[in-house]
Amino acid sequence: MFIDLKLLEKVYGISSDNILELIIKQHALSTQEVIDRFEISKQRLVGLKNQGYLKEVKKGIFLREEVELLRKKQAEEGRLEKFNKYQLMPAFKTLDTGDTIINKLRFFDCLTMVRTDSKDQNYNLHLKDAFSAIVKTFENDKKIYFTKHKGFDEVSTFQELEKSGIIIPDADYNLKRFYEEKFLEKTEAKILNMPKIISYQKTVEAVNQLYKLKYVGI
Repeated sequence: MFIDLKLLEKVYGISSDNILELIIKQHALSTQEVIDRFEISKQRLVGLKNQGYLKEVKKGIFLREEVELLRKKQAEEGRLEKFNKYQLMPAFKTLDTGDTIINKLRFFDCLTMVRTDSKDQNYNLHLKDAFSAIVKTFENDKKIYFTKHKGFDEVSTFQELEKSGIIIPDADYNLKRFYEEKFLEKTEAKILNMPKIISYQKTVEAVNQLYKLKYVGI
C-alpha cells in the first residue's frame, strides 16, 4: 500500500516532512527509547526481537503500539513477576519530607495497562492516587521526583533518596516547572493517552489553579 504524503499535506495543511516527523514521533520508538522505557539491556531487546516478540519495521525502529501491547501481555500473564520479580505497583510514595517520588518504569507500565484497556481497574485507580499525591505535594510546596526502578522500594526518606542515586536526571518538578512545561498536557502525554486516567482533568484543573494562586495571585 502506498501512502501519498502529498495528499495528506492538503488534509492537514502542513508539509509532508512535518507529517512524517509527527508520525514517527507518535507511533515509533527507537532502539534506545525501548531500552530506556523498559530499563532493559540491548541484549535483552535483541532477544525479544530474535524470539519474534518484537519486530523492527526498519533498523532500529519499533512500533510503539506493538511494544506497549507486548508489555501489557507480559504483565497480564505474570511473566514480569515470574522472571524478573517485578510488580507494577506501587508506582509512587511520599517521603518523610512531603516530597513524592514516582517510579518511572512502574508509572508508565500502569499507564500502558490503562491506555490498552486492561480489565483490571486497579492500575487506573493507582494512577488516580498518584495524581492526588502530586497535587498534595504541590499544595505543600514540595517536589516530585521521577526515579529509576532499581532501588525504589528501599527508599523511604529523603536522605535515603539523595544517597540512592536513583533520581532520573532533569526529572524533578516543583509546581512552577510542572505547570509551565505542561507535563500533563503536552503531546507526549496525549500520545500515551494520559487523559484516560480517571482523575486526569480534575488534576489538570487543580495544578492550574494552584499555579494561579501561587504565581499569578488569582
